[in-house]
Amino acid sequence: AGSQPPPWAASQPPPGSQPSPTAHGFEAAWVMVFNAGKHNEGVYTHTLQDQGTSILAFECPDDANRFGQLLLNKGFDAATPLKWSADRMAMFCRRAGLEVSMVPRGTQPTPPSERQHGTGKSGDPERRYP
Repeated sequence: AGSQPPPWAASQPPPGSQPSPTAHGFEAAWVMVFNAGKHNEGVYTHTLQDQGTSILAFECPDDANRFGQLLLNKGFDAATPLKWSADRMAMFCRRAGLEVSMVPRGTQPTPPSERQHGTGKSGDPERRYP
């Protein structure tokens, strides 16, 4: 009877493993993508003071569309909300050294007052390349 591991053992991540976005309770979310499907496609990133840089992951596509319009009104290029799986987000964030910031349904992050210069190709502000 003592050969099975305790019930909590199966839910523990292996030591040193990266938490996946599913730990945040989602399987997929919408991210803002500039030039979707083109060679210079880029993902909108968000940096908060004293915190790391993250991609915004919207639970609701309508909220993502509204945020895209806010960005456009602030002088950003047009961004398209694309549905990414949690696995795709985890892989992208791991490679780019980013976090995931979930945007709950019905909420709207405040867009930056001006474009910030990120580390994307060609010095594109707030843009990371998948």
